Amino acid sequence: MNDRSLSIKTRIYESFNKNRDLIFGFSGPIGVFISIVGFLISIFANLEKQFIATVISFSIESFGLSILCVYLMKRLSNAGEDIRNSQTICEDYKKSIYDLNERINQHRYIESLASKISHNILHAHRDLFNKVIIDLYLKKNLLKERGESSKNFLIHFLTNTKEVFDLITHDSCSVCIKLLVKNEYDVKTYLRDPVSLRSRSDIDTEVETYPYYRNTAFDCILGHEKKNFFLSNDLLELEKQGRYRNYNQKWKDSYNACLVVPIRAVAKIEYNKNIGFLCVDNMKGGFDEIIAFNILAGFADLLYCHFQTIYYYKEAISPISLQGESE
Repeated sequence: MNDRSLSIKTRIYESFNKNRDLIFGFSGPIGVFISIVGFLISIFANLEKQFIATVISFSIESFGLSILCVYLMKRLSNAGEDIRNSQTICEDYKKSIYDLNERINQHRYIESLASKISHNILHAHRDLFNKVIIDLYLKKNLLKERGESSKNFLIHFLTNTKEVFDLITHDSCSVCIKLLVKNEYDVKTYLRDPVSLRSRSDIDTEVETYPYYRNTAFDCILGHEKKNFFLSNDLLELEKQGRYRNYNQKWKDSYNACLVVPIRAVAKIEYNKNIGFLCVDNMKGGFDEIIAFNILAGFADLLYCHFQTIYYYKEAISPISLQGESE
């Protein structure tokens, strides 16, 4: 139904709506009553044939008018129903538009915060990198100071990464850096975000290192599959299917979904320089292969640059290896 026909029906409906009961409710019965009375009078009074014909004609016209009134009343009722339905549709449409605008505004708000947080991370890394370059250029031995600066940057990094993924997944996330030690074979928790550090420090003490293949996420990346990431929004279901294992027997108390990306550089197809993993997990999931993966992979690339910069800085100042070191 186009807007013009709806407008015409609306005007007709509003014009007759107030008086339609009076007009159509009584016109039909009155016409029929007059026709019957006139017909009976013409018969019993032995009136002329012309008058009888006139009464019969009037009766037929009245009966036809009654039918027409019923028809028009039905059409007007349909028009009123169309108007009410159209108004309902319009209200639903307005609500849908409002809800859509709210979702768009929410996404813009999340994107704005995420971009600001990402900028914070890159800004902090730039400052630290600049200090290291100046130290090397001036041949300053500031190993202790730069080591402390590196630790502060990583805490800042993990805190901001957690905030980004809290926004993306709409759930409270935990973020940690795990490094490969002992010839890139064993996994060691290097640092956690400050929020989850207290609740998970006990398990890090109980299980200091373990082979990478004892965790499906790490094995998926370093094992035969050689994938670029591991992602699951329902680890319990994967475990039921026999497709997930975790060296930490208490993992179910802390999370049911995770995203893991490697901290590494790929120089050639046959060469991967693996430093460790950047891990994010939560209870409700919400991770995806487009936004969440690319953000975390970008942060992992930044971590690779950070660790390599600090490593070469330490090598230039003092021959200390990064592998196996924990802060």
